[in-house]
Amino acid sequence: MHGTLVYLILSSIQDVDFIDRQMTMTAEQLRALYRQQLLIEALVEPSLDNEGWVVECRHAAGGLMALTNADGVEQCFLDIDQATLNALEIGFQQVRIVD
Repeated sequence: MHGTLVYLILSSIQDVDFIDRQMTMTAEQLRALYRQQLLIEALVEPSLDNEGWVVECRHAAGGLMALTNADGVEQCFLDIDQATLNALEIGFQQVRIVD
């Protein structure tokens, strides 16, 4: 149900500017959006809350979506290689590193 709700929300945001908002999604949800060609870029950057690296994906309509666990908690990886591998597993061929 949650994945369907997120899809319906994302499907209806074409006229909404949400560049400054950040949504959270699991790897499975992000893979589904990638297959629908709704994600245009993967970013790996230092976590602001923890030591480590986080993965974010830029949506075609704007805004970033953070990779989270099933509880909606942003995943933080110990090193840049782990974070990059998780971004690539979403489906991206390349990942932008922001440091």
